[in-house]
Amino acid sequence: MVNIIGYGSLMNKKSFERTIPWREPKQILVRGYKRVFNLIPSRLQLYKLYDANHAKGEIAVLNAAPNNESEFNALMFNISEGELEIIKLRLKSYHAEETTVFDFKTNKKIGKALIFVGNLNCDGEEILNNDILPIPKYVKLCKEGAKEISKEFYKSWIKSTYKGNGKLI
Repeated sequence: MVNIIGYGSLMNKKSFERTIPWREPKQILVRGYKRVFNLIPSRLQLYKLYDANHAKGEIAVLNAAPNNESEFNALMFNISEGELEIIKLRLKSYHAEETTVFDFKTNKKIGKALIFVGNLNCDGEEILNNDILPIPKYVKLCKEGAKEISKEFYKSWIKSTYKGNGKLI
């Protein structure tokens, strides 16, 4: 079994269940990373209104960008090694890094988990770009997931989620 961190669409139960069965997550804090909309997903065509969004530059999904001065709230899920391989297929634009996680409410260290960090390139294309805007449908999906956890969790998510230009979402 392995712990993984969900900080975007994996926080949304319906979205999570499109890949593997939902299980009760642990609310956590992640330090040393900044949650930012600056990654072009490998599965961009799956987002409805692709052509309209692309024309407006609204093609970004979330990334956990290494940043020693940042922290954000997220969910931690305990999954099997087989499920991890399935998640990795979903998150083709990312690579996994191990990081220390902290309890969202107590701030106490609770262990290690894998966080998915955006790759610079995918299939020969550069996919990290701070000039692109978030995909509106994806933002809504992420917000709904955060709201489902709690009002406090959602407020923290809003206060720690950035556009590529450095402004809060």
